[in-house]
Amino acid sequence: MKVRMLLSGIAIAAAMLFSAGQVLGDEKDSDKGHGAKHGQERGEGHEHGEGHEQGDTDEQVEMDPQMVAWMKYAMPGEHHEYLKPMMGNWNLAIRYRMTAEAEWQEDKATAVFRWILGGRFMMQEVTGEEFMGQRFEGLGIIGYDNYAKKYTCTWQDTMMTMTMITTGTCDSSGKEFTFSGEYDDVVTGKTKKGKSVIRIINENKLVWEGYDTTEDGTEYQSMEIAYTRA
Repeated sequence: MKVRMLLSGIAIAAAMLFSAGQVLGDEKDSDKGHGAKHGQERGEGHEHGEGHEQGDTDEQVEMDPQMVAWMKYAMPGEHHEYLKPMMGNWNLAIRYRMTAEAEWQEDKATAVFRWILGGRFMMQEVTGEEFMGQRFEGLGIIGYDNYAKKYTCTWQDTMMTMTMITTGTCDSSGKEFTFSGEYDDVVTGKTKKGKSVIRIINENKLVWEGYDTTEDGTEYQSMEIAYTRA
């Protein structure tokens, strides 16, 4: 991580130097062009001026290899486009249960998905007035790591102080995403595995499914959220 941060800083610095070099180069060329024109008007050194300008055009500015490597993976691409149908405002119908044997409970909320950081990540903001008996706020960020070739997701909300981190894939249709990861179970004090699935049904409906595991590792569905476009 430290190495990537260092290289990122180097790449940014290189980009700034490269841009500054272009500006200075343009100004320098502009000054030379003005000088050549002035010389021609005075009838001085016409041939010498032409030769000097020709020599300047042979100079090439080369980009730093580290900057090239970072730029290769920095731009949003096809996999980011798969997230596009999630954009916008949604009404949420939520049902959940705390254990595999418990009765399902229901709540409602609203959500807004929007692009951040130049379309490299999508942020979801969720608000529920009476979710599990208290006002609920949640924040999730989904992206696609071009280098690691996988989706990433972080989630934080008002019912915990931890950050849940999962990674995932998308199927060949581009409409079903599966994320998995581990989290600390504050009840048992153990690490548990979790999974979530996002299905894009159509342009006006999404379905999110959350899966938990029992103490013996058996997977069960713990939550379902139906998103209907507002």
